[in-house]
Amino acid sequence: MPTIKKNEFHFENEVILIKENILTVKSSKVGVVLSKNQSIFLRCLLQGCTNKKNIIKKIWPDCEHEQKDNNYRQLLFQTRTLLRNSGLDNSLLRVSKNTLCLDMNLLSPIIEKNKADIMIHNDRGLFYITE
Repeated sequence: MPTIKKNEFHFENEVILIKENILTVKSSKVGVVLSKNQSIFLRCLLQGCTNKKNIIKKIWPDCEHEQKDNNYRQLLFQTRTLLRNSGLDNSLLRVSKNTLCLDMNLLSPIIEKNKADIMIHNDRGLFYITE
């Protein structure tokens, strides 16, 4: 069950933690800096809001219909790319017609990470966390 605090979102034993705009996946010890919309997008999915129209309403309540649809597709693509570049499986986001879901079975790292306290990986906000 999700636990929500101000600027913080925990999902089932902190398997996924979104604190402010940083996504942390416990199993892979990867921290990813999200955009504001990516953070809202993933929080929607983790809270069970999987319908495309409902997600669009939460992220872009005042945009025109065609623009919203294009923004949604771009956000989905950018989020999948960010997950893949972070060493997570980009198929974590599953799409079926107008519904989207997170495949929680894929929350393991693709590659083994080097040990470091915090290791900056690139200029896109990716870093690794170790204990």
